[in-house]
Amino acid sequence: MKIYFSQVWRDRAKVMLLAIIVCLVGPLMFPSSVLNEFFLLTFSLMMALPGIMLLKGDIWRFTHVIVEEHQFTSYSVFNRKLYTLDLAKLVYYEIFKARVDLFYIHDFIALSNDPFELEDHKDKRGFFVRYDQRSLLVMPYNDKTKPLVQINKWERICS
Repeated sequence: MKIYFSQVWRDRAKVMLLAIIVCLVGPLMFPSSVLNEFFLLTFSLMMALPGIMLLKGDIWRFTHVIVEEHQFTSYSVFNRKLYTLDLAKLVYYEIFKARVDLFYIHDFIALSNDPFELEDHKDKRGFFVRYDQRSLLVMPYNDKTKPLVQINKWERICS
């Protein structure tokens, strides 16, 4: 089973990519003089660059977890393996709430085979930027994932 880090961020990225494509391809659809084309393309690039920069800053959020019988494996947006959680070993976990966007607050679960600390208790969104994806697996803790995690067999990190 594949679990995405956040559907909100995936949807926002799709809209952003569509806007970038419209900004870059739109001016080419309408024939005009060379001077007008130059200004249209320059304006289009100026409109598309902030979107590209926002997507580049959010690229770490587009991770997903593959759930298998004896392990959870997290992957980057480019399918590069980030971390494998071995369920046969002792698993440490922490459940926390975090704001994923301006209006959305969700529960997340952080998992690892090694003890860890959630660095900043007040700013969990900042935690997402700072945590090491190669030593910790973070995924949503919702109705879809609750049956997959066996927190009664695992050790909770009290932070």
